[in-house]
Amino acid sequence: LRLPAGLAARLHVFAYGPVARRAPDVARLLCVRGRGDWISRLGWRGPALPVGGGHLDYLRSAEVRALCADFVAATPCAST
Repeated sequence: LRLPAGLAARLHVFAYGPVARRAPDVARLLCVRGRGDWISRLGWRGPALPVGGGHLDYLRSAEVRALCADFVAATPCAST
């Protein structure tokens, strides 16, 4: 992502199974990777919190849903 600095400073990203070459420059980023997700392991070199499951299991995972809910709850909300 090549975003304007003002926008990037307000953007918070929760990424599950990331495969990008590098992390975007954003206010806050949390990446989770399934222990069995070999696609993300091959493509992503940044830090990632290990969770149970594979590449297509993220949205079925109670662990990932809880991490996402916590991430959203801790994210400041902008009015614009």
